[in-house]
Amino acid sequence: MHTIYGMGYGLFAFLIAVYIGIIEFGPSIEESLSALKVQVVSQKLICLTFIFAVAFQTYGNEEALGKRGL
Repeated sequence: MHTIYGMGYGLFAFLIAVYIGIIEFGPSIEESLSALKVQVVSQKLICLTFIFAVAFQTYGNEEALGKRGL
């Protein structure tokens, strides 16, 4: 069970690294409208990823606390 949460953290870290790569090395928003769309879509995807990661962590914490009877 703990392995799935470790993989979740690893996936989250990887997606954040990809997002940072897009921001740093991706197209400049001043170049074209499609470049702006790439930046905007990546921002929205990382936001959704963060929401799902927090929900996933919350579920795992509730499960861990429930097993201990706290």
